[in-house]
Formats: sequence, structure tokens, C-alpha cells
Amino acid sequence: MTHQTRQASAGTAAAQQAHRPATGFVQWFWQGDRDLVEQTIAAMHELGMTELRTQISWADWFTPEGRRWYEWLIPRLAGAVGMLPCVLYTPPSIAVVPRASAPPRNPRDYADFVDLMITEFGDAFEYIELWNEPNNRSEYDYTKDAYWFRFGDMIGGAAQRMRDAWFLTSDHARRGAE
Repeated sequence: MTHQTRQASAGTAAAQQAHRPATGFVQWFWQGDRDLVEQTIAAMHELGMTELRTQISWADWFTPEGRRWYEWLIPRLAGAVGMLPCVLYTPPSIAVVPRASAPPRNPRDYADFVDLMITEFGDAFEYIELWNEPNNRSEYDYTKDAYWFRFGDMIGGAAQRMRDAWFLTSDHARRGAE
């Protein structure tokens, strides 16, 4: 193989790598399960996976250890892989019925929590997912929101907060305050 052929081959390999779609895992972590977090990161690295979609439980945040858990988890994951947080589960104390899958009494509370996540941890992720499978009653009990008005207000309010907090540059998302 000539020097020019090797250079062309290396250039092609680099181009293929640059156009390879990101692949990753979906893994939810129970609060405090640091062993699973470390096992997941190790498995992802071993398999060449670079992206992780995981939940941020609004309900768990308000438990006695919740904030401390996420203050450890989010930077740990972000330091190891690309992370897509999915924010869901209403704190039962502020839900229309006392269940994490129930809609909040005040839909703006969800927007406030998403805003808190962006303010506290926005440097750890480029995107954020608003809720997961709202058509699944175990994730969002739409029977308590018959016409989906609360859900629409929740997601719309959170999306507005995100629009106000972030803007896009040519290389990644940045907070507008920077």
C-alpha cells in the first residue's frame, strides 16, 4: 500500500466514523444504585456506546435523598457518556391524586422543575426529553386528564422555559445567559 493510498484510506475511515450514527442505551436508575450506574457506564464503554437516555424523576427529587442523588448521578453520567435526561413522574404530594403517574394540580410546577434542571445541570446535557410515554397510564395517568389539557399546559410551559433558557449555536446548545 502506498503512502497516498494509506492517507486516502485513513480519510475514508475518518469520514465513515464522523457519519456513524450515535448509538447508546436506555437505562433508568433507582435512587442510590451507584453500582448499576458504574456497571452501565463500563458496559457502554466496552460496547463502544456513547449515548444514554435516562430518567430524572421529579417525584424522586423531592425525597430526602433525591437532590443529593441527582447531584451525584447527572455529573457522573455526563462525564462518561452523552446523556439525554427524560423528566417525568409527579411528586405525589402535588398531584391531582397521590401517585407519581398522576398529573400535577398546577401544570406550571413541571415547567418550574424543568427550569431547575436546566439551571442546575444544563451543562451536563444538550437536549432534554419532556415526559415519557404519556399514552401509557403507568407513566402518565391520562384518565385524570381526560382532554389532555394539563399535559398540554405542562409540556407547553416547560418547552417555553426551555426556549427562553437556551439558544443554539453552530456547535451545541448554550444557555442564553452566557
